[in-house]
Amino acid sequence: MTSNPTLALNGEAILLKNMRVTVSQQFQDKDQSGQTSATTKSEQGIKGKELRVSGEIPYKNPEILRRIFELASATDTSGQRQKYRVAHEAARAVNFREAIFTGTLDAPPQDGRMSWLVTFTLTEHIST
Repeated sequence: MTSNPTLALNGEAILLKNMRVTVSQQFQDKDQSGQTSATTKSEQGIKGKELRVSGEIPYKNPEILRRIFELASATDTSGQRQKYRVAHEAARAVNFREAIFTGTLDAPPQDGRMSWLVTFTLTEHIST
């Protein structure tokens, strides 16, 4: 069975070829050992999950690249970064529902492939 993983933000499909989505979660801790050889750590909390997304956009579809940059830089009515409902198999599996764009969105050209390799990160937004 072949299936193309689909990513949608607020119901809008993000059309990337050869899309790869990686889910991660960081667990912060701090070294408390000082100058000894012990490995004492103090817990600093659990951070929100992240979806790292990469995929290609053919040069013949610059409107897709433009739209991803528009989504990434969008703000809500209060001037905060836009939050998006996330639909993807991996996100659903780890209960990742709402996110904002964080870090860097980049799209370097792919040598010999007539496409851009788009990469970006969505960080889980947890409502308070």
